[in-house]
This record gives sequence, structure tokens and C-alpha cells, in this order.
Amino acid sequence: MLFPDDIMAKYSIAHISFNSSASTLMKSAIKRAAELIKERTDLFKQPSPSTVDAIIASSMGDIRNTMNQFYLASLKDTGEIPTIQSLKESKGVKRKKVDKDSKLKGMSKDETLGLFHGLGRVLCPKREKVGNSWRLCHDVGKLVDEFAIQPSMFVSFLFENYLNYFGELTDVFRASEILSICAVLLDKWSGDHEALIPALWTAVLGLMVFNEHKVSKWNQIRGPVKLNKSTQRSEAASGLCPTDYYYYNVVTKSSKFHKFQFD
Repeated sequence: MLFPDDIMAKYSIAHISFNSSASTLMKSAIKRAAELIKERTDLFKQPSPSTVDAIIASSMGDIRNTMNQFYLASLKDTGEIPTIQSLKESKGVKRKKVDKDSKLKGMSKDETLGLFHGLGRVLCPKREKVGNSWRLCHDVGKLVDEFAIQPSMFVSFLFENYLNYFGELTDVFRASEILSICAVLLDKWSGDHEALIPALWTAVLGLMVFNEHKVSKWNQIRGPVKLNKSTQRSEAASGLCPTDYYYYNVVTKSSKFHKFQFD
């Protein structure tokens, strides 16, 4: 969200658009970002050239979306972003040439949601009244499809930011239960990408439904915290998941990179 709701209403702002960036400019931006992530090998990896080409081809000149997708593709301990390939034929004087064009799966023109736009729709959902009940204004299925390429990362963003958008403690309790379930599902099924989609559905739909007293104001989106995971599990630590570490940090106001120490 670029502007708060009162500014949007005051100046009757319904749509904001920016001029498309040239592909050469987006390549330069990615090259600069690639140099920066080399300094943090503990958090990031270098995406493959084919993934970078697919990101540029899918971004439709939106440099912000390009950098968001590059960030997701660069995160360590995540697989390659799914892509689709199409064949382009070009006829020359002597022969016909066939080129392969790769794009990110699930992203198409005029339907691509930026990461922050998608987070805004989930964390600050719009509803419409239908008789004695209500319906969500946005298609939950389309939201899930847009971010199905990195379900774990999108849920991590929700986990890090949802508290700022809930105005009632009861709603927070329900949302935390939903996200805790999702954390367990994502941890247990980390090896199967398709099995992670139900966890993404649960997180997106759960937060949109249970946020009945939403806080409609501008909040800065924070990136997800990387928690250190110990490879050696003692009996005292059995059953703990990242959710437990997160709430321990919140309650004790300790370092975000803290991990439990057991005797």
C-alpha cells in the first residue's frame, strides 16, 4: 500500500500505475542485487541464469515485482521457482528458428500481484455484505495460485506481520492457531512442493476470515526472521517447531536469532 486509506479517499485515487522499465534496466538491477547477496551467503544463494531470465520475462516491466521475485528465488534452503516454457517460431530467409521462452508459473499479464500487494489483500481483507452474511471481495483461489511458487516464504511473511493488522485479541488467538498449524504442515511436508499448497490455503483463508476487527492503517512490512535450527534434538526439545521459538522470542523480548538451550 503506497498511501493510507484517508489519502486515497481524499484525492479520489482509484488506480496507480508506473511506466514499464526496460529489460536492460531490470537486468542491471538484478546484477546489482546479486552482488549484494554475495555478502550474506548465510541467508541467500545465487539463482540460476534460467530463473533470472524467467523473472525478467514474467515481470512485464515492473521492476519492483522483479526485485521481489528475485528476493524469493535467492533465499537459502528453498527450491527453484517453478517455470513454464513456450516455443517461439521466427521465419528467416533460409530457415525457421525456434526459441524457448521461460516464464514463472502462475504469473500472467494484468493478473500478477506484487508480494506486498498480495500481503495487503490477506492481512487487510475487504468484505461485502450479502443478505445477513458477508463475502470476501477477493478470490482466495487466485491469491493462493499467485504465491504457490513459494508457499513457505509467503506464510513466513504473514507470520511476521499479522499482529499489526488485527484489532481484537480473540481474532489474534484464532489467527495464531491457524499459523501454528501451517508451520507444522510446512515443516513436515517440506520435501513435497504440491503438499505445501493446502498449508498456504489454510493460512490465507484463515487470516482473511478471522480478521473481523482489522486495523486499517499503514504498516511497514517486515521480512521474515530466519531462526537457527539445531540439528541435534534432545528429548526436552522434541515436538518444538519454529512457532514455539518465535513466541519465546516475543514473550522474552530476546534476540530474534535466539534458540533454546537445554541442559
